[in-house]
This record gives sequence, C-alpha cells and structure tokens, in this order.
Amino acid sequence: MEAKAQKSGTKKARNRRKNSFSRPKAISKIILIALAALSLVAAVLYIFLGKPGKDEIEQVIDDGTILQGITVNGVDVAGMNYKQARDAVLPSVEEDLRSIHITVSHSTNMWLLTAADMRPSSTRDAAIPEARTLGRGGTVIENAKDKEDIAQNGRDIPVAFVPNEAALKVRLAEIGAVLDSEPAEPYAVAVSSSAEPEFTFNEGVDGYMLDEDALYQNIASLLSAGQLKATLEPELEYTKPQMTIDDVKAHTKPVSSFQTSFGGSRAARDEKRVGNIQKACTLLNGMKVENGTEFNFNAYIGPRTEAGGWPLAPGIVNGNQYEDQPGGGICQVSTTMYNALLCAGASMQRGSTLEDILSKNIEGISITERKHHSWPSSYVDTGLDSTVTGTVESGKSLNFVNNTGYPVYVFAYCDQVNYTVTVYVYGDPLEDGVTYKTRGVIDEVIEPGETIINYDTTKPATYSEVTIKARKGYKATAYRDKYVNGELVPDATEKLYSETYNAVTGQKTVGTGGAQPPTT
Repeated sequence: MEAKAQKSGTKKARNRRKNSFSRPKAISKIILIALAALSLVAAVLYIFLGKPGKDEIEQVIDDGTILQGITVNGVDVAGMNYKQARDAVLPSVEEDLRSIHITVSHSTNMWLLTAADMRPSSTRDAAIPEARTLGRGGTVIENAKDKEDIAQNGRDIPVAFVPNEAALKVRLAEIGAVLDSEPAEPYAVAVSSSAEPEFTFNEGVDGYMLDEDALYQNIASLLSAGQLKATLEPELEYTKPQMTIDDVKAHTKPVSSFQTSFGGSRAARDEKRVGNIQKACTLLNGMKVENGTEFNFNAYIGPRTEAGGWPLAPGIVNGNQYEDQPGGGICQVSTTMYNALLCAGASMQRGSTLEDILSKNIEGISITERKHHSWPSSYVDTGLDSTVTGTVESGKSLNFVNNTGYPVYVFAYCDQVNYTVTVYVYGDPLEDGVTYKTRGVIDEVIEPGETIINYDTTKPATYSEVTIKARKGYKATAYRDKYVNGELVPDATEKLYSETYNAVTGQKTVGTGGAQPPTT
C-alpha cells in the first residue's frame, strides 16, 4: 500500500508539471491564431482594395465621422460624415465666392475681376476627405497624439479656388485690348514759321503688351492662397520702336532745292499775283508726305475762290489767252516744286496710281501727274513747267508718290523783296556729294499760222484790236544732269521726256465803220 501511494503521488506531480507547461502554450496558440486572422483580413483587404490608404483605414477602424476640433473653411464639422460636412461648408464657400474682388490697375485704368469673370471651382470636395483622415493616418500611438492635439488646438482645412482658365483669359484679353499700346516711333516736326527749313525732333515711346499668362498665374496664386481681395499691377512685355531719334535725323536731311524768279516784268510782280504765290507757299511750307502715300497739289491747296482768299490775277484760259482768275500765279509755285522734286531724283511715272507704284515697288519719289502750260513759262526752261488748274475732280494737278521708306518734307518760301520762289525737299538724302540739275532744250520752233481777221461792222474803220496774241510753238526735251561734288558726270545725264507746245494763231478784230467786210 505504501508503494502504491508513492506511485500515485508521483503521477500527480507529473500532471501538475505537465499542466504548468501547457497553459502558456495555449495562450501562444490563441495569439498566433489572432495574428493569422488579422493577417488574413489584411491580405483580403490588400487583394480586393489594394494597398490601404487613409480612406480605407478609416472605413476599417472608424465610423467615418470627423474628429473633434476640425474645421473646414472655418466651419465646425466635428462628428459629421462626408455629406453632412460637405453641406455644412457650402454656405461659407458661396460667401467667399461673392467676396472675390481682384483689381487690375495700370496708370489711370482699373479693372475689377469677380467670380463671374473667373468661374472658379473650389477645393471643397478635396478638403472634406482630408478632414476625415486627420488623426487616422498613422500608428495607434501617433493617431492618439494627433487626436489629443487636434482636440486641444483645433485644425482648419481652408477651401481655395481655382479659376477657369478659358473664362478668365477671355476677360484678360479684353483688358489687354485696352491696355496694349503700340510703340510710338520718334519723329520730326517741320517748323513752318521759320524763315528757312527747320525741325524739332521727338523721341519715340516704348510700346507694351499685357502678359496675360503671367497675370493669370498671379491671380491663380492669390486664390490658391486664400487671398480673395487684392490689387495687382499687371506685368507688361515692352517693345522698342523700330527707329531711334538718330535714325530719324539721318533720314531728315536736305535732298534738293529749286528757285524761280517773278521779277522779270511788272505783270509778274502784280500785287494780287504775288499774294496768291505767297498764300500757296504758306500752305505748302512744312508739308509732310508720309511714306507710302500720294501728294495731290489740288487736294492739298484746296479750291481757289475769291471767297477763299484767292484774289483775281492773270492766268491762262482756253489755251490761248490770259484772263484774271482766282489764284492766278500759283503755277509758279507748282513749277518750282516740280523741279525741286526732279532735283531730288524723282522718276516720271505719269499715269500710274499709288497702287501701281507700291505693287511694283518703285522706290523713291515718283511723279504720277504733271501737265505743261499751253505755252512755255518765262520763269523756267521750256519743258519744265507744271500747271495746276481746276479742282481735284476736274483739273490739272501736280501729284507724286513717296516710296522712299521715310517721310518727305516740302518747304516753300516767297521772297517779295528779291522776287523769288524757293522750294526745298527734305527726307532720305541722296548719295554723298550727289546733286541734280534740270534743264530744258528747245528742239524745234513751230511758227503760228496767219493771223485771223474778224471784222466788226459796229466799230469804226479805224478800230483794230488784237484779241488773241499769236504765239510760237515749241518742241522741247527735258533733261536731268548729275553732279558729284559739284562736277558734272557726263555719262549720267537723263533724258526725262519730250513734249510739244502748240503754236497759237493770233486773232484781230477790225472795224468797218458800217461797211460790209471785204470778201476773200
């Protein structure tokens, strides 16, 4: 019995030792089973959802509401789900939209840009999910610390705005259309009151264009930063004028001049005739003809009428006699100007239009209209006169096109002491040392026919009056000679044209004292 009891005690002792070892093993097994289950859940989530993000983590470990202490755009959204928070924030977003006032200011111009101009979208729909993930994106310990910090100090997620690029740039283009400025080229101004050619020169001004892209980015940055009210000075892209003041001065030089005299006779110095010459010179003095344009003498001077300040003075009418008419004498001015243009190197392009000259790129000054008088003028070589009559619509004119690349200026002076008319041409200068002179050569003299006798029975037999003066006709050729440093270049003489002045048959009226005219 003693032996059996000893044996039984030993067995119990073994069982106690066995049990003492099996309990920890069981706990370990439970832990291992739990970890395996969690791993399985994680694996399933990873398979079906991919690597879990903040939203997925939230869905697993939280009910989806926003933590205490969190605001969106200043609105308390604690305890709210996505939809609740989204609705709660909307009024503040709408209020912010109404408060967008971006002012663009330049010089005296100001433009106010509002939400209507920008049609912006907000970041509200991105801010709500961000609010829901706050305090939930880290480890358990990190999340606990974040929740405590947020609860104590609060956390706000602002809602920003993003302008609609297409809509805003339409408005910016409208601003640019007002703001943009082309560069102003430097220019010369002829001083018409001076006794001789004189200019003042004006500097050019830079042009500028609104940098629409830069302005758009500045506005977008302001809205992104929550600055809904601001004043911006727009960035401008500057453009220099194509020319400098020195360029203008270099192409505003003396080109040529020509002078005629009206001191040959008392008739030529008639007070009214000289007055018309003076008036025409005053109107022409300092005249500017822009590049690519045509000058029309009749259009520039305007109609010649007594009411317009043009006194009656002798002028050729009907091609055969002198008769007083308004503006008589101004043909001396047009003739002087014509020869000054020829001395400036002008080419003869009579009958051509402005469009013809420009399309053919005929450079320099081109004479497009010029007519000679019925008979040669006393103040210039035969073949070199230029008459002007009538109006733009009906008459003869002196016209030229400027295609030199630069403005052409004309100065005209009437010297009533020395009885001269002088015209100067300024613009793009000729080659260094080059000058031109015009001359007319009579090739043939045409004798007039026999004087026509008209009998008047009402006049006494002693009555005799020349009603139309007989005049010789001429065939003449106009030339232009080239000089370099004052020396004639023989081989450079140009024949400009040849033309004919018809002879004028004289007429005389003879009285018969009542008797019948003689028969022939």
